[in-house]
Amino acid sequence: MTDALTVSAVQYQALEGGIVPNVQEHVRLIEDVESQGARLGVFPGLSLTGYNLEQLADDGYWLQQNDPRLGDLDEMCRRTGITAVAGAAYREPDGTPRLARLVIRPDGTTGLGFTTPPPGQDQPGFAPGDPPPALAPRGWKFPPARP
Repeated sequence: MTDALTVSAVQYQALEGGIVPNVQEHVRLIEDVESQGARLGVFPGLSLTGYNLEQLADDGYWLQQNDPRLGDLDEMCRRTGITAVAGAAYREPDGTPRLARLVIRPDGTTGLGFTTPPPGQDQPGFAPGDPPPALAPRGWKFPPARP
């Protein structure tokens, strides 16, 4: 039998300035998640890039495959043993724009899946893709919610 899983739904307003300041704020908030005894921290949809879609005209606001800007977040998840779910605007190697959900695991791996905007919340320019990977913190396995 697996132990109980404590989940922290992180209320978060993405910071202006792009991915780097948001990664640093995620790192700080994961410390809070850990102090509350949670093993899974779930952040809002575009928590790593923010909701100002006009910023996406700048390529620096998009995450990309193996993005080194996530290094501190990866390290915090490894150090604390917490799985974090975060969201970002993501550009595939072929240039396809996606609305991504990242599952950053304590073992150093990051799962990546894609969502579509909820009905009535038009976010133009994001192509649909494969759903986010199943979560498995502390032996629990379930898929992240889809809109």
